[in-house]
Amino acid sequence: MIKNRIFWNGLGLGLILGAVLLQFMILGERGIQPQEPAAEEWSREELERAAETLNLQVNEVSEELLTEEQWAEKQESSQQAEEPQTPDKPKAPEAGTAPKASTAPKATVPPKNSEAAVPKAPTQPKEANIQYNIRNGSHLKDVAAGLKEAGVIDDEQAFIAAATKKKINLSIQQGMFTFKQGESFDSIISKISNKAGQ
Repeated sequence: MIKNRIFWNGLGLGLILGAVLLQFMILGERGIQPQEPAAEEWSREELERAAETLNLQVNEVSEELLTEEQWAEKQESSQQAEEPQTPDKPKAPEAGTAPKASTAPKATVPPKNSEAAVPKAPTQPKEANIQYNIRNGSHLKDVAAGLKEAGVIDDEQAFIAAATKKKINLSIQQGMFTFKQGESFDSIISKISNKAGQ
């Protein structure tokens, strides 16, 4: 009887410990995965302002987009349709006669807003912040590779040399950090290091 009691106690304790360990593993996995920022919806005004900074235009899905040649053809055909019939022009050629060929060249009307037809040179977008997550236990080489891949630094080896010179390879903090493209090594090192003032 005692042997059975020990067996059942051990089995129950083992199941409880297994469940607790499984919960820790699930929590740890959630903490390691980088969290994606929530997608935010833009209002029409915000979208138009953002497009304007890039010299772009926001159009409705139902709007017809034309090239310059198509626009000129459409304007020409609409002008021909709007021309009123004058009494001295016959509406239809008489039977047995050939229509007269017009020798006057057709005039094309330029668009009312000629600046809209000529695209402006694009401007550089504002410098964007780059977020990078340093995971627990990351080494300096891993951080340098990740920063290069994210576009924060250009030279991995130079960053490693600068960080090694400041002796931060054992004091790298974990977490989400915000950097700017081309940010100085000293600034990056002070953000990710526990030894910020050294």
